Amino acid sequence: MLVAEIAVQKVAELGSLQSSLSLILSLSKGATMVLQPPIFKKSANLSNTIPPRLF
Repeated sequence: MLVAEIAVQKVAELGSLQSSLSLILSLSKGATMVLQPPIFKKSANLSNTIPPRLF
């Protein structure tokens, strides 16, 4: 989670909501490409099969 901590520091330094949002979006796109989207789809399907009462 080091990258996320650095991102939070950068967001705090910017102090601008628009800049913060664009930085977060950029990081999200990068993380999605690194982690391979199919993994997210499998995780989402698994979550949907678990009854809500277990959460």
